[in-house]
This record gives sequence, C-alpha cells and structure tokens, in this order.
Amino acid sequence: MRAGASLGPWDLVCLCPTGGVLVQVKCNDWPGTLERLALQDFVAPPHFRKVIHRWRDRHRTPDEQWLQ
Repeated sequence: MRAGASLGPWDLVCLCPTGGVLVQVKCNDWPGTLERLALQDFVAPPHFRKVIHRWRDRHRTPDEQWLQ
C-alpha cells in the first residue's frame, strides 16, 4: 500500500508472510519532535518494523533510521 502525501502516520506499508515494515518518507529533513514521538508510539502488529527514510537533494540513496 502506498499513501504518499497522506494524513496517516505511514507512507508505505510493506507486508510479507513473516511480518512487515512501516515506512515514513521525508525530503531533506527528519520529522519534527511531535511527529517522531507519534511514529515511535504507534502500536504496530507483532513482527513489524518501523523505519524513517530521508531523501536528500542530489543523493541517490536515503538515510534511514529504524525506530524501536
């Protein structure tokens, strides 16, 4: 599922038989404090991982931070 520019907390929800990944994508800046806390506090199903990808201008790969 892709939900770019959505009002939900996650832009991508990736599912597989053993779990999944919730992805928040940002351009140039990391999320602000309140958004980051909301992402960390989001109750995910078991075996799901949460990650923030930051795409900076003129970079070919994103920086990423895994949330616990």
